Amino acid sequence: MSDQILAQILDELKSINTRMGSLEHRQATLEEGQQALLDRQEALEDRQQSFEAVLKEIKANTADIPLIRQAVLETLDITKRLDLSQKSFERRTTTQLNTHEYSIDIINRRQLKLEADMESLKHK
Repeated sequence: MSDQILAQILDELKSINTRMGSLEHRQATLEEGQQALLDRQEALEDRQQSFEAVLKEIKANTADIPLIRQAVLETLDITKRLDLSQKSFERRTTTQLNTHEYSIDIINRRQLKLEADMESLKHK
């Protein structure tokens, strides 16, 4: 083989070597990009799992709302009944106090009359 052919072969090999280095560099860049995409996908999956957990918690919390509403309504009903009962008790107690006050007033008048009668009998 001639030196010229060997030089051509050498040049061609250098060119191939340069292209291979460039391809390896491109492949490394593509692998880095692919890894970045995988990292982003993993972060999105983590966010999705977090969102699903929050959604599950919200569903669990809102599932009790009808029961809480029913409990509040029942408590309101009981409170109204207790209020009516309290008012009735107050009226009854006021009536009894008035009756007792009237009775005490009558007893006081009788006692005063008896004392007056006793004083008049003492002076006779």
